[in-house]
Amino acid sequence: MYKWYNRSENHDFIILPNHFTSLEQEFLLDQSLKKFKRVFGKKVTYQDAHFDGVIHGYRECQSTHWDDDEKTNEIFNKKIFSLFPENLRWLPVHLLELANYGGIKAHIDNVEYSGNIVAGVCLMSSIVMRLRHKDNPQFYFDALLEPGFT
Repeated sequence: MYKWYNRSENHDFIILPNHFTSLEQEFLLDQSLKKFKRVFGKKVTYQDAHFDGVIHGYRECQSTHWDDDEKTNEIFNKKIFSLFPENLRWLPVHLLELANYGGIKAHIDNVEYSGNIVAGVCLMSSIVMRLRHKDNPQFYFDALLEPGFT
């Protein structure tokens, strides 16, 4: 973690390069793929379109339990939850995997489903996460998220 980061201060946006070790990243990827397999079965299939048309070529689920709850929770507590105020109420982890043809269009997340915080973590490949002002779409910020970044 960078020396300048202070969890007691409010930050609108932070990028933490190489935030996960390669072992943590591999472990989280393995746990995520196992969760997808439990939810969807052995055959990897992707949904054509999300109910609101925002996502295409994807599969998603939420997870409150993992194959190795203890180790997974240890990583989440140490590397993600510890970055935010202790009294923050977390929603279940949301897993999303895009097919090579999949994508996510610009949208405003439903706060009841997604919460007030967006934490993008890529485990398999790099992606650009664009954050755009809801009232002024010409104001946006692109962040390259590479595997292991948060």
